[in-house]
Amino acid sequence: GKHPPSAQNWRCDQQPTTNNLTETTIVMPVFPCDECKATFSNMVQMKRHKLSGECEGQKAAIAEAHRMMNRPKYEFDFFNAGVPGSIAPKSWTVGIAGGHHSAGGLGSLGVYFLNLADEKGVVVLKEGCNASLADYFCTLLLAQVDLAAPSVRVLPLEEYKAILAALKEVPFTAVGGGDHLQDSRAYNAGGVLMEFVPGFTLKDPRVADLLAGAGASALLSKLGQVVAVDMLLNNFDRTPFIWDHEGNANNIMFSKAGDDLVCIDTGSTSIVNPEGVEAYLQRVKAAMEEATTQNLSGPCMTKLVTFVSTWTGVELTDEAKVSICTGIVECAGKIAALKSITTTFQDTAQLFCDCGWGAQGIDLVDIPFLIRVQETIAQALEL
Repeated sequence: GKHPPSAQNWRCDQQPTTNNLTETTIVMPVFPCDECKATFSNMVQMKRHKLSGECEGQKAAIAEAHRMMNRPKYEFDFFNAGVPGSIAPKSWTVGIAGGHHSAGGLGSLGVYFLNLADEKGVVVLKEGCNASLADYFCTLLLAQVDLAAPSVRVLPLEEYKAILAALKEVPFTAVGGGDHLQDSRAYNAGGVLMEFVPGFTLKDPRVADLLAGAGASALLSKLGQVVAVDMLLNNFDRTPFIWDHEGNANNIMFSKAGDDLVCIDTGSTSIVNPEGVEAYLQRVKAAMEEATTQNLSGPCMTKLVTFVSTWTGVELTDEAKVSICTGIVECAGKIAALKSITTTFQDTAQLFCDCGWGAQGIDLVDIPFLIRVQETIAQALEL
């Protein structure tokens, strides 16, 4: 078609020739390549450049990817040869010899086992997410009722970024094991450093021997204590005691010596609708009644016993079931006596803010809900 009369004026840096028009400088747009410093006058040229294989930035990125993929895998048996290292500030700056990514379940980012240089032991890095604040809060509550859990240190955001930068050159047990830690999004949130606790889960064949040994009563009592605090927190991802699922045996961990239970992946889930809250409190009340009256064939106890037997092959005796009930009641007494749930949450929120995380995940802890569950547990003990 015809060009408009003023077409001759639309040239970069040329003054219009038409009389009585204001002098104009027209700057044509440029399109930069996001992988090198080259610029182009239109998108077509830029795309051709990126598809040509001649982009220097792209060449460098491909070469770096090949270098990372061809690195030797890190050979280390974390779970049998690993010993706990220090999670104190800057403890990791001695160097990191190698890492292992342990993938989590649905919705979980998993954790990273890091073997520190100079035989300084193993620590566990967990990426920051919305649940981090709630998880840390739960760890503090576990300590207040005398239950074992890995120690945790919240990483200041700058220290967390420094660890990620150091991990860029660290070999992992599998190719690409730490690659997504180098994604820019990983740098936008904080993380925590956790104590490495050697041990094994309920699925391990050694558990059957423990439940047949002299320490079985103490271990089953401890299991009952864990169940009690899970009811307080509505931590459903461990046993099926008052919840409608088959349980998660991976979250019941025994110490390496087999003399204690260690609470891992403990979280808190609030219930937002009033009807749901009331229904949950009724479940807690019924379960507490089973424990206080030692109703060994009640529905909650039956589900828990079936869960343990399924994974261990051990049929629990009535004496063993009584030990579980005793543990529930013992921990329930400690829960009822807690005066610090609110202040523990406030301290946790302040710590995360001080470390540069802001209020991320603060809404996942519902203190009024926890207080109501605590009151229900306390009332059950008085009946």
